[in-house]
Amino acid sequence: MTEPQFDEQQSALLEESKRLLALEREKRDPATREAFTRKVMEAVASESQPAKTPVVPFSTRKSHTFFRLFSAAVLIIALAALIQLIREPSNAERYRQNRLEAEKTNFARAGGTIEHPSWFARYAGKALIAVVYDYEGEHCLWLYPEERWQSYVDNPENTDLRNKKTWRVIASTNGITLPEEPFNDAFGDRIQLVAMAFPSHFEIWETQALQRYLNP
Repeated sequence: MTEPQFDEQQSALLEESKRLLALEREKRDPATREAFTRKVMEAVASESQPAKTPVVPFSTRKSHTFFRLFSAAVLIIALAALIQLIREPSNAERYRQNRLEAEKTNFARAGGTIEHPSWFARYAGKALIAVVYDYEGEHCLWLYPEERWQSYVDNPENTDLRNKKTWRVIASTNGITLPEEPFNDAFGDRIQLVAMAFPSHFEIWETQALQRYLNP
């Protein structure tokens, strides 16, 4: 067993120990003197030894590490979701982008005919339903295949569609010809119009109204 080592830097404690030892040596009882000397040496040794770092059990360290990793993962997921939410466009923005990218054709209102074989050939001999919409503050005329329009009307959530005024027109291989009334209801006396084709329907806008919508 290694004897305790005195720290020479702790001079005050050493001097006090020497004084107490000297006083004790004056006593006649050798056993008491030896026991006292041993206690003093132990006290000095404990003062000179550095404090020991508490030993954390491995299971505790593992638990703390797991908790920190789990917290970091949750934070990363939350930040990723927030970034995605910020970057995710709204429905209105998606619809605007769809109309910006849609195939378009300009036409004059006179005669009410839109000629575009690649759009209407698949509907040749079939009915399209024309309906006026007030969309984003602009009046426009939308055309749906009859079956699709009926599915919208039959949907219990679309009760407002049942009261809308509609016009039924038959498509030809070259295009469609609309009566004057839906043009009047949607556009008044404006004559410069633009039509757009979508997979589910067609839209007709007044040229300047479409520009206002696409460039808010």
